[in-house]
Amino acid sequence: MISDEPFDFLRAGKPNIFCGELPMARYKPYHYQQGEFIPIQFEKQILPESFEHALNYIVDNIMDVSAFVERIKNDDTGASAYDPKILLKIIFYA
Repeated sequence: MISDEPFDFLRAGKPNIFCGELPMARYKPYHYQQGEFIPIQFEKQILPESFEHALNYIVDNIMDVSAFVERIKNDDTGASAYDPKILLKIIFYA
């Protein structure tokens, strides 16, 4: 059964390749609460009503990144990839 939800197969656990669903790519884990080499928490740096907040919201909630997701084929082997959303945020912000 194919769902009306475009990314429903990403939440479902095991993809069904016979219904047009793709295997899930493995991404490097990230979360905005983590501290990196510098003592900055990115979650606290993105202020509401700023360009960064708008960019973050658009890439996470509005943009369709399925074209990038389809190209990543490391579900069984290979190193984990950077999430395309993170890379798009870097490119757009630059």
